[in-house]
Amino acid sequence: MIRYDLRCEKGHDFDGWFRSSDGFETLRDAGQVACATCGTTRVDRALMAPALAEKRPLT
Repeated sequence: MIRYDLRCEKGHDFDGWFRSSDGFETLRDAGQVACATCGTTRVDRALMAPALAEKRPLT
């Protein structure tokens, strides 16, 4: 599963979980991904920062 930060055409931010990148695109193109605030289906992925593991000193 992949979690994407999403943004609608009106600038509302929300997130969604999808099986894959292709899965997100298929659902979006079919109009099945809608903004949680305004309901528009003009939604795309927002820029996301990568999750980095914190290095811890060896003890």
